[in-house]
Amino acid sequence: MNRIVTKATSLIVLGCCLIILNVLNLKAQDKKVGLTIGDQVPDLQFAQVMNANYKSARLSDFKGKYVIIDFWATWCAPCVGAFPKLGKLAEKFKDKLVILAVTRETDKVIGSFFKPRPGVLPSNIPVVYSDTSVNKLFPHRMIPHEVIINPDGKVITTTSTDDLTEENLEKLFKQHEVNFKVKKDNVSFNPYKPLLLGGLNENANSDVIITYSSIFTPFNPSIRAGAGQPFVKDGYAMIQATNADIETLYQTAFASKPKPYTLVNDPNWPLRYPSRLVWEAKDSTRYYYPGRPRSNRRVQEDSQFCYEVVMLAKDVDKLNSWMVADLNRYFGELYGIEGLVEKRKVKCLSLVRIPGISVIPSKGGKKATTIDGARKIFDFSNSTTDEFLFMWMSFHLFRYMTPILNETEYKTPLDFRLDADPKDIWAVSKALEAYGFKLVETEKELDMIVIRDKK
Repeated sequence: MNRIVTKATSLIVLGCCLIILNVLNLKAQDKKVGLTIGDQVPDLQFAQVMNANYKSARLSDFKGKYVIIDFWATWCAPCVGAFPKLGKLAEKFKDKLVILAVTRETDKVIGSFFKPRPGVLPSNIPVVYSDTSVNKLFPHRMIPHEVIINPDGKVITTTSTDDLTEENLEKLFKQHEVNFKVKKDNVSFNPYKPLLLGGLNENANSDVIITYSSIFTPFNPSIRAGAGQPFVKDGYAMIQATNADIETLYQTAFASKPKPYTLVNDPNWPLRYPSRLVWEAKDSTRYYYPGRPRSNRRVQEDSQFCYEVVMLAKDVDKLNSWMVADLNRYFGELYGIEGLVEKRKVKCLSLVRIPGISVIPSKGGKKATTIDGARKIFDFSNSTTDEFLFMWMSFHLFRYMTPILNETEYKTPLDFRLDADPKDIWAVSKALEAYGFKLVETEKELDMIVIRDKK
């Protein structure tokens, strides 16, 4: 007989809420083949090397030194952001240490990325490109990922760039003390299957039927942060968020509606922006916006949670309201706060038509929505003003704390190219004037997510 699980609300699960939203990770195999801590490393061949005075290398070329293999990619902001730090470490410990930056990307992609960013890639960090073999030997799901190999050729740890500090390396070199927090992210997980139905183990609890379940866990260093849209699969409706701060959890609950909208046209999507959230609770230590530094990992971990709510597919329209109830109940008990949506009058920027200037419709053809921050270029073809604002705000002004509204009432696709820095609001507005649009300061009554002390 099937077991029924009901009202499993607000469980504090000290284990892992393992969901990973990267599509590549969803295809990972259940059984991992690779080296782990304590294993002897073969004489690896680094077949293609750039940013060095050699074109290829073997691990044995660095005999007598510690080797750090840094797995990275150009699209990974934390990876690129860590390069200056890695360069300083490589210089300070150059007699004891070699750092190799390993990526699957090609030399062409890497060159194009760093060309407009001179000085970001240190000259003392060799880059191993177009790699497949080293990545397979050290399986991982999230980058940056650091593997440290000792002079005897053994893996002594896998860690994150946060733990690659002068202090930890000094202890390693002088006292042979491994003081790095181990990074464990090579796990098998099905993010489209509820945990109680064996998302972590396909053979576990296969006879369970869930009518309603919600789970909270603490920060989990083994998985990436993410908060997705509600979805229905295999008879269940679900919302999942991983390593999400309090604001993101409430934004997910209020903004991620299970409706047949694209994100561009979803009327709830703007509630995802920090500019549509007001923190009124007296204790602001757990508040991330605007611009709270995230460099303190301990503070970050204490302020982030994993959450999952599961219901039968027929109850999908209840997901968000039940998630809000879960959050208010849990954070109400934990921190004495609650979240709700209220109308508030706020200062805004409005995109408007310029009177007397004709707007030229698109000539048609392939749709393009490109914003290149490095080259300071907007290139839009056969795209609407809604699509323009969505791309601009979501990828370049996400943390801008003033709401930007589309009040043009112009829905016809356009073609336009702007030469302006995406982060310079008024430079973009000036460039838009040639096409009959501009930004103006306004004051509007908007739906705002309010997080306040519980009443």
